[in-house]
Amino acid sequence: MRAGFIVAEWSLGCGAVLAQEEAPPSPPAKTRAQEVQELIRLLDDKNPVARYQAARSIVLMGPEAKTAVPALFGLLSSEEDQDAARSALREIDAVTIEALPVLRAALKSDEGRIRYYAVFFLKKLGPAAKDALPELRRLQDDNSSRFRRSLEEAIRAIEGEAFMIGVLGVL
Repeated sequence: MRAGFIVAEWSLGCGAVLAQEEAPPSPPAKTRAQEVQELIRLLDDKNPVARYQAARSIVLMGPEAKTAVPALFGLLSSEEDQDAARSALREIDAVTIEALPVLRAALKSDEGRIRYYAVFFLKKLGPAAKDALPELRRLQDDNSSRFRRSLEEAIRAIEGEAFMIGVLGVL
């Protein structure tokens, strides 16, 4: 009986000591922007699985991950990464002006799909993409009617507001 009492006393004593110790402080929560930046870094990883997982995570973030558009464009020409990059780009469906140089460069790609995504995102930028108009106009001879239609929509979106400002002096 005495041995049982000592064990109980010992376990109560340890419990009291554990209850008095403070838990280590948890690290501060990451902002969504910080999470996106980490994923962008992973899109450049040598490991294809890491790149795939990063792109899939970006898919779940949707438009909040619009700063990832330039990095995702870099994956479009990679056979093993292009599907995940396309999925992420479709889900993001938004872009920042910082992507403009990448989008303009993508218009010169030999791959039609890359040019199509560039046109799509330039349209999203609207008048802010006016510097890309010469490159867009050079593509108007494309054989694909679907691409030409997208191209015309992008040109109208880019010129639209700028045209109204110039003609009406409004906005």
